[in-house]
Amino acid sequence: MNYLSKYYIFAKKVITDPRFKACEEKDRDELFQDFIDQMGEEDRIFKRQQSEKKVELLIDELKSISLPVETTWHQMTSANSDTAAPFKLTSLWYESS
Repeated sequence: MNYLSKYYIFAKKVITDPRFKACEEKDRDELFQDFIDQMGEEDRIFKRQQSEKKVELLIDELKSISLPVETTWHQMTSANSDTAAPFKLTSLWYESS
């Protein structure tokens, strides 16, 4: 189950559970929606934090490399580059995606 889950699918799976039946239908739906909303918010926060970490790591890595200002991204990530940094940068960016 994730934040995209639908109530009717959840209800089909737990319809026989006495805990599910103990609540009114309206309350069940509201509780489910609150839970899903909370999951969605936690997922958005987690993804934002992961993205910020990747950007910080990339910035730190770029700061450690001395390059001419006119260097393009293609030159940075090119396998034919003189330094080992392009591989590190590319792998850093894509490994945590």
